[in-house]
Amino acid sequence: MSGQISDPLFSGPLFCLFLAISIGLVLLARRFRLFSLPRMTAQGASMSIISPLIAFLLYVGAQIFLPLYLDPLLKKMHLSISNYERRVLAQLISLVCAAMCLLILSRFRGIWGNKNGLRIFGKGVLYAAGCYPVIMTLVQLVHIIVDQFGTFPRNDQLALVMLKNLNATPWLFWAFVGAAVTIVPLAEELLFRGFFQNYMVGLIGQRKGIVITSLLFALFHYSGTQAVANIELLVGLFVLSCMIGVLYIKEQSLLLPLGLHSAFNGFSLALVLTMPS
Repeated sequence: MSGQISDPLFSGPLFCLFLAISIGLVLLARRFRLFSLPRMTAQGASMSIISPLIAFLLYVGAQIFLPLYLDPLLKKMHLSISNYERRVLAQLISLVCAAMCLLILSRFRGIWGNKNGLRIFGKGVLYAAGCYPVIMTLVQLVHIIVDQFGTFPRNDQLALVMLKNLNATPWLFWAFVGAAVTIVPLAEELLFRGFFQNYMVGLIGQRKGIVITSLLFALFHYSGTQAVANIELLVGLFVLSCMIGVLYIKEQSLLLPLGLHSAFNGFSLALVLTMPS
């Protein structure tokens, strides 16, 4: 999950304002070479395919098979929640387990880099504040372009559908929100930046490695239920992932992508939660 970024939230003067802000931010980033890659890096040079493969199997395996065991176990506990909410709870617990497995695996692979804590994490949050209007504007532009080819059904992003269906159970609703800004970014950044990008950069170089990783990251968020909204969502997430990938290499710390991803999800959720019903 990376926030609900595919809805047409802006129109008219507001969209023009965001477009102007985005152009200004892009020019500023270009002026200060914020997204220019260093000439050389040792990142990913020693990682074999075994590490990302194990990480992928742990993450996907926990997400697929663990809920099958947890759902009947939670059912026996007679919780005052619906069958749908029980399945969501099982998925949340499975997500936490998957993130912990990746976290443990990362301790043996040295993928965290510079661990100057809050400073680098906070730097990622600041980058998110700049990236967010740019990505949102890009998504709206893609939305406008797609609309030129006809009227297509647009369904909510899967994560937003789940969020809406949890309104009746506040504790589970806020657990889902909390996971979206903490556990989800942790698991996805460990998997995609920590393991996949490190391996791909060592295998085919920085630019190609970032592009391939970003394609995988975007496709990972594809869902058949999202219909044509997948186009806007995947374009936005691909560009966002490229930005995160470059910054990870420049900063040599996984804490910056983690801060950026967490803040981006937080901005998206804050926007959704403050929108009129």
